[in-house]
Amino acid sequence: MTNEMFKKEAFKKSVKDNVKFLYRKTIEEATQEQIFQAVSYSVKDVIIDNWLATQKAYDEQDPKIVYYMSMEFLMGRALGNNLINLCAYGEVKEALEELGFDLNCIEDQEPDPALGNGGLGRLAACFLDSLATLNYAAYGCGIRYHYGMRFLFLHNFYYFPFTIRRFLYNPLINCLRIREALPYPTL
Repeated sequence: MTNEMFKKEAFKKSVKDNVKFLYRKTIEEATQEQIFQAVSYSVKDVIIDNWLATQKAYDEQDPKIVYYMSMEFLMGRALGNNLINLCAYGEVKEALEELGFDLNCIEDQEPDPALGNGGLGRLAACFLDSLATLNYAAYGCGIRYHYGMRFLFLHNFYYFPFTIRRFLYNPLINCLRIREALPYPTL
């Protein structure tokens, strides 16, 4: 299946322009991470047009809207999933090959968002996919983790909270930051 709305030359120009305006580099000078960001912004531009059309339809039709609230969403990596949902995966892969890039290598630059610990997050993601497949008006509402997921572990009767910090401007840098130990409350 192909996307009739996809224009390969316009996409290639968009990627080049994103590299130029975001990083002040030519496409030949850009790193794989910068190419990933440029491709993601180009795909986001297409998605935003779809969002605007959807919002306009919601305004005209005034449907009932489902707001699904969850603390966890394990959606997985977004770039490949968005390209599949836009029916443009093959076209984007071909366009990037013409620019000298492998889409699989670019997709590998995206860190998994890890917005949960397991079952509930995966369930929330499946529920949202089902709502979208059935064409329901729905939003997934969650927590935006500025510092990543927080965890708490117990050692020698002390709580040790720590955060897996996700830097917003460089998603490849992850580090564990162990905070001060808190005494375990005695009973």
